[in-house]
Amino acid sequence: NQLIREDESSRQAELNRLQGELDFYQRLASISGTQAGLAVYQLELNPTGSSRVFQFLLTLTQNLQRSGITSGIARIDVEGTLGDRPVTLTWARLTEGKKPAPEFRFKYFQQLDGYILLPEGFTPSQVRVTLVAKGQSGKPVSRSFDWNALAEAAANSISATIQSSPDTGLEQEQP
Repeated sequence: NQLIREDESSRQAELNRLQGELDFYQRLASISGTQAGLAVYQLELNPTGSSRVFQFLLTLTQNLQRSGITSGIARIDVEGTLGDRPVTLTWARLTEGKKPAPEFRFKYFQQLDGYILLPEGFTPSQVRVTLVAKGQSGKPVSRSFDWNALAEAAANSISATIQSSPDTGLEQEQP
């Protein structure tokens, strides 16, 4: 019975992964008609060895109909509370001023990655990504992500990786 549940869980995880890939390509090709141009498609946050440092993986897209190269900067802000006060941490604060804002330049899609550092005592609630394209008269493109949903997705991803590792008698995480 346990094996059947594990197999079902594994199949469901694979189905979810494949559905995510299908959604990505449909947006890229604008099959669903939901994407008009530059967009923040996905953000992943992964824990590191420190409870205050997180690795991010940001996926940007624009549909095939635009077909021109777009470039600009991605602003990443984290909203939350420090003590009892609401605070928005800008990129400079998240990197202690050591890194310039991530830049993008792509035709169809691009992934940006890096690390952010949260200050001691900060409780995050939301991540806001804003894309500012160079040379375009349009408004910046923004998308917000719930921190807890990102953390839960990362935990489920790690769990799925551990579950799918070969049976060696030890649980192993794979990169």
